[in-house]
Amino acid sequence: MEEALMKLEYPDDAKPLEVQAVDREALEVYATVKPECLEGEVKGVLCDCYGEKVLHLVQVKDGAYKVLIVEEGCKIMLEDVSPTQMVQYKFKESTNWMVGWMGKEAAIGYRSQKFKSWKEMVDHPSCAAAFKRLLQTGLVTKLYDTVALPTPPEDVDKWTVINEETGKKIDIPHPVDDMRVWDAEQGKFASLSPHLDGAPEDSEAEAYWENLLKEQKELHGEEYINELLK
Repeated sequence: MEEALMKLEYPDDAKPLEVQAVDREALEVYATVKPECLEGEVKGVLCDCYGEKVLHLVQVKDGAYKVLIVEEGCKIMLEDVSPTQMVQYKFKESTNWMVGWMGKEAAIGYRSQKFKSWKEMVDHPSCAAAFKRLLQTGLVTKLYDTVALPTPPEDVDKWTVINEETGKKIDIPHPVDDMRVWDAEQGKFASLSPHLDGAPEDSEAEAYWENLLKEQKELHGEEYINELLK
């Protein structure tokens, strides 16, 4: 089997270096975006792709070999990727790791945009319901994205509101609590900071939020803002 795996063609002309075992727990997580990870036997093949190490997953089933790729697995760059190249994340209210629909570079790029987007939502809310939920959620300093880092279906209602005028659903930013990505060269997960560029650090967060609320009270009236915060 190992000889056959080393002779396979891999995406982007990646060169196979060695065959590796992939534990069942990891495959169960990857299977949420690529069900074939739990069908047949799956091996990892460490590859060199133009100087970058990538762990490709290969399904061995009924004598056939299939490199497992998630089409547009990175919905930000619209790239086809190995499940191992997709970031993993979890929310504060859960201990389960989930596979995000973006790669490491896309996540880093998004970190530079999302704090500004959140601030604009607070300063220019689309409706009263969204404004209320944003204020009740509080300061957002970590990465969020409805498409690339989706909320579990059972919790979606907690992070959406209805625009009273249009009847349309509005997504409220649901920040992740932690992120990681597989480091193929080191053979282990590496932490990936979800902290947004431009967002205050933990030591400054309380003061930043208090100042923001003060600004909103000056704009909209203290009684109105206090009512929304209830």
